[in-house]
Amino acid sequence: YAERLLKLIESILVEGRQAGEFERKTPLDETTYAIYMVMCPFINPVQLQFNLETAPTAAVLLSSLILRSLAP
Repeated sequence: YAERLLKLIESILVEGRQAGEFERKTPLDETTYAIYMVMCPFINPVQLQFNLETAPTAAVLLSSLILRSLAP
Protein backbone atom coordinates (compact mmCIF):
# COMPACT_ATOMS: atom_id res chain seq x y z
CA TYR A 1 0.00 0.00 0.00
CA ALA A 2 2.72 2.47 0.97
CA GLU A 3 4.80 1.63 -2.09
CA ARG A 4 1.82 2.24 -4.37
CA LEU A 5 1.18 5.60 -2.73
CA LEU A 6 4.84 6.59 -3.10
CA LYS A 7 4.74 5.71 -6.81
CA LEU A 8 1.56 7.75 -7.27
CA ILE A 9 3.09 10.80 -5.57
CA GLU A 10 6.23 10.43 -7.67
CA SER A 11 4.26 10.25 -10.92
CA ILE A 12 2.35 13.43 -9.98
CA LEU A 13 5.64 15.19 -9.25
CA VAL A 14 7.17 14.05 -12.54
CA GLU A 15 4.15 15.33 -14.48
CA GLY A 16 4.24 18.64 -12.64
CA ARG A 17 7.96 19.08 -13.23
CA GLN A 18 7.61 18.29 -16.92
CA ALA A 19 4.79 20.85 -17.19
CA GLY A 20 6.92 23.44 -15.38
CA GLU A 21 4.52 23.65 -12.44
CA PHE A 22 6.87 22.28 -9.75
CA GLU A 23 10.44 23.19 -8.83
CA ARG A 24 13.20 20.86 -9.99
CA LYS A 25 16.00 21.64 -7.51
CA THR A 26 14.95 19.10 -4.90
CA PRO A 27 15.78 15.45 -5.67
CA LEU A 28 12.66 13.56 -6.73
CA ASP A 29 12.98 10.84 -4.09
CA GLU A 30 13.40 13.41 -1.31
CA THR A 31 10.34 15.38 -2.41
CA THR A 32 8.28 12.21 -2.81
CA TYR A 33 9.15 10.96 0.66
CA ALA A 34 8.56 14.37 2.27
CA ILE A 35 5.08 14.62 0.76
CA TYR A 36 4.34 11.04 1.79
CA MET A 37 5.37 11.80 5.39
CA VAL A 38 3.07 14.82 5.47
CA MET A 39 0.17 12.77 4.11
CA CYS A 40 0.56 9.77 6.44
CA PRO A 41 -1.33 11.17 9.47
CA PHE A 42 -4.23 12.15 7.22
CA ILE A 43 -4.33 8.78 5.47
CA ASN A 44 -4.22 6.74 8.68
CA PRO A 45 -4.23 8.84 11.89
CA VAL A 46 -3.76 5.72 14.04
CA GLN A 47 -0.25 5.37 12.59
CA LEU A 48 0.81 8.77 13.92
CA GLN A 49 1.63 7.37 17.36
CA PHE A 50 3.89 4.70 15.83
CA ASN A 51 5.88 7.03 13.56
CA LEU A 52 7.55 9.10 16.25
CA GLU A 53 10.96 7.62 15.40
CA THR A 54 10.81 9.27 11.96
CA ALA A 55 10.07 12.74 13.39
CA PRO A 56 13.70 14.01 13.26
CA THR A 57 14.08 12.91 9.63
CA ALA A 58 10.71 14.38 8.76
CA ALA A 59 11.63 17.73 10.29
CA VAL A 60 14.80 17.98 8.19
CA LEU A 61 13.17 16.86 4.94
CA LEU A 62 10.11 19.03 5.32
CA SER A 63 11.92 22.21 6.32
CA SER A 64 14.33 21.80 3.38
CA LEU A 65 11.46 21.21 0.99
CA ILE A 66 9.56 24.26 2.22
CA LEU A 67 12.60 26.55 2.04
CA ARG A 68 13.46 25.44 -1.51
CA SER A 69 9.85 25.85 -2.60
CA LEU A 70 9.89 29.46 -1.40
CA ALA A 71 13.05 30.30 -3.35
CA PRO A 72 12.52 32.36 -6.52
